[in-house]
Amino acid sequence: MQALGKAEIGERLKRYRLEKKLTLKEIEALSGVSATHISEIERGKSSPTVGALTRIAKAMGTEAAYFVEAEELPQVNLLGAGSRRRYRFMEPPVSIESLSGSVPHSRMSVMLMTWDKGAVSTGEVNRHEGEEFILVRKGILEVYVEEERYILKEGDSLHYHASSPHRIENIGDAACEALVVTVPSFKI
Repeated sequence: MQALGKAEIGERLKRYRLEKKLTLKEIEALSGVSATHISEIERGKSSPTVGALTRIAKAMGTEAAYFVEAEELPQVNLLGAGSRRRYRFMEPPVSIESLSGSVPHSRMSVMLMTWDKGAVSTGEVNRHEGEEFILVRKGILEVYVEEERYILKEGDSLHYHASSPHRIENIGDAACEALVVTVPSFKI
């Protein structure tokens, strides 16, 4: 996807800031980026660094990608079964299929995850901002949140704060499939 130039980035930034009814000073206070610099970016006089744009976007409740992607995201995103993004990683593999397309300022990701027999979602304990929800569709998952162990079988679900240390492993005899929802969105 082609990136936008600094004038287009600035216009999009200003339009979004005004939609949110935020002043330059409010964004400065929330992001740590000076109001003067934000104004220069909005007028196309300056290009933001990745760090500055990320802080500004976070202060406005969105992601930096919204301001630099050439195509504006649709308000509604229909994903056909054959058009979803799929990724495989780790060994034994964990597969992720993105079920939620991108819409502007989305804070949620919905994924269909498949853990091969013996697969672990991360090699070590994971923690990050937000919440996670898991609904096992088939198989058995072992989920540790903090020091607590949870066994999830078909139809079981678990909801937890992802800032708590957590680890997910397939302890069944076959592949395990689960619907996973994360807030804020997990970019793959």
